[in-house]
Amino acid sequence: MKTKFLLLVLGIFYCMGITAIEKEIPIQRMSDSKKTWNKDKRSITLEPTATIDGNTIRIYTDITISELQTSIKDSMGNIVYTYNDMTPSRCHTFEVYDLPEGDYILELKIGEDSFYGDFSYQ
Repeated sequence: MKTKFLLLVLGIFYCMGITAIEKEIPIQRMSDSKKTWNKDKRSITLEPTATIDGNTIRIYTDITISELQTSIKDSMGNIVYTYNDMTPSRCHTFEVYDLPEGDYILELKIGEDSFYGDFSYQ
């Protein structure tokens, strides 16, 4: 009886997936002609998405990219972290440590395209 109970409990724990809570960072495109930040109105474009989970930031794209330049700015506009990745991938992941709690801006440059998104770090 104890063995069956133990197997039942282990089976329940095995089936329960511990999932991380990723928060999406809304990303917008920077218009080069106006030098302002806005959403792209074209139908076929490169639209990256970004998520943050604890210290981990992930940048996802629909196509493989190999020129990713990333910077994180604090609320005063000071660059507090930079990350460059030349590895071809559809998902670029990096860890951010020693970042104080607060509001930040994630800036991405993929080739000639520039993007940004606001997020809070807790």
